[in-house]
Amino acid sequence: MGIVSTPKASDRVSAVINFYGEKGMNGLAEPIYVGLPTRDGQGQIASLAELWMLGTYLKRTIHFLVGEAGNIPRSRNRVVEEARKHLPNAETAWILWVDSDIVLPPGAHRALGEAINWSEATQMAWAANYHMADGTNVTMKDRSITEAYHYTDAELAGLSEYAPIGMSGFGCCYLPINLNYVFHADVVGEDVHFFLDHPNLKIYYAKDINVKHKKLVAL
Repeated sequence: MGIVSTPKASDRVSAVINFYGEKGMNGLAEPIYVGLPTRDGQGQIASLAELWMLGTYLKRTIHFLVGEAGNIPRSRNRVVEEARKHLPNAETAWILWVDSDIVLPPGAHRALGEAINWSEATQMAWAANYHMADGTNVTMKDRSITEAYHYTDAELAGLSEYAPIGMSGFGCCYLPINLNYVFHADVVGEDVHFFLDHPNLKIYYAKDINVKHKKLVAL
């Protein structure tokens, strides 16, 4: 494992942590890029352990793209900047987003791996449930700002695996990202704004990935 970081400034520290699975070391498969945005340099140790195991499960290199800034949109933009460094000639990259306040439960690397395999076979994007602390959910039914509303837990339970959904928060999702895209900081929210900016992007519900939303734990 190696760490490459830029000097820490008042509003930023970036790092790339490389974990090499068997295929990744031998160069036999494309890496998985994991975006880890954080506004204050914190993250979930449990989630990082599952993401490291994801590399072993898929036998592929995992590149962690860590972006720290003063707010979430800027942090996401730092992640995209790190992706451009790895892929200077690419226009788009698939990024597995896992926010620093998301907890991946033990064994989640298997469901993540199967969902990534599904995306690569279908070229379709997915999002996990992303439960909030109060039990509500940011997986939304519609793309209209005025009409978007959250699925209830009961409604999500009734959906099938990879059912189409309208929008989602970026807490845990696998999406194709234009490497020139800039996340917006406004009242709409950078996640909702992303889907409104990409009206033709369809997203599906990765039901087997059950994440939790939790207060940050310092690394």
